[in-house]
Amino acid sequence: MIGTGDGAPEAYRARVVAALARIEGRPLALRAELPDALQNGDDLRAVSAASVAIANALLKIGQDLRLLFSGPSGGFGELELPHVQAGSSFFAEKSNPVVPETAIACALQVFGLDRAVQAATELARSS
Repeated sequence: MIGTGDGAPEAYRARVVAALARIEGRPLALRAELPDALQNGDDLRAVSAASVAIANALLKIGQDLRLLFSGPSGGFGELELPHVQAGSSFFAEKSNPVVPETAIACALQVFGLDRAVQAATELARSS
């Protein structure tokens, strides 16, 4: 049966779980029903949902920083962000909000990955 772990000796599985627990610094255990763990991605879905919650906060912070940094004409200009990259070859003084833009892009990537997890767990349930 697929997902039983028969391809790996029990001693190997125990060592892997112990090594992962040591790396993570928290107790981990092998699932009692291995085929169930393979067929039901509830754990993966929970981790993905938690990642989306963090990404939502990151997106909000990035958007707020970008807005408060906007200016000097037509924007708020309430915030000074560190200049980390040249903004333009035409405008020497121009500074782009690179860090908030990167945070926004990271949040959007997490949203896309979460959608992939959703699709995978939906497919696993239907098969």
